[in-house]
Amino acid sequence: MDQEENKPPFLESWKNIYMLILGNLIFMVLLMYLFSKSFI
Repeated sequence: MDQEENKPPFLESWKNIYMLILGNLIFMVLLMYLFSKSFI
């Protein structure tokens, strides 16, 4: 397979996409934790 075929349409590499998803997950967990601490 050609390397250009496997490139994602944005963020230049799959590693960057996975880091964005992981960062988003950590952010959401932290946000939900803070919400639950403030309302309980």
